[in-house]
Amino acid sequence: MTTNVEQPPATADTKKPPHRFQKGVSGNPKGRAPGIIDRRQKIAQVFEAAAAEIAEAVRDAARKGDMQACTLVLSRLSPPLRPRAERVHFDLDVTKPLAAQAAQVLAAVATGQLDTDSAQTVLTCLGTYAALVQADDVQARLAALERAAAGSTNGARGGVLEMEKMQ
Repeated sequence: MTTNVEQPPATADTKKPPHRFQKGVSGNPKGRAPGIIDRRQKIAQVFEAAAAEIAEAVRDAARKGDMQACTLVLSRLSPPLRPRAERVHFDLDVTKPLAAQAAQVLAAVATGQLDTDSAQTVLTCLGTYAALVQADDVQARLAALERAAAGSTNGARGGVLEMEKMQ
């Protein structure tokens, strides 16, 4: 047994119910009143007032052997070490095309002269350089086309007039 529920036809006359919030209208146009302190600021003020006492308690706990306190103290005294790029030396013939230079980098990885992280950095640099060379080439070609169009028999304005006639 199936029941058919008739749905009203969807027409342009059907209005959507008004929303609680109107698009483009701020519920608080004046913003937060000046001088109101939010929770984060209150917490920061409490810790700021007791910072010396907290630091002493953590230091004492670290001295007594609390490893979490030791970790906290050490992380604040010296920041964690970050990987530093070291100079690498391998043969790269920069007079060759970019694809050949990339092949040289891969060969240096294959022979162990270059680690993969350094190779990735060098290849990224080569890719960026290739994109810059390509942009310069496109710009030079565009300038040449513009000069050729300006020097043609119709001139640059002639081409514009032809386009205006077509419309």
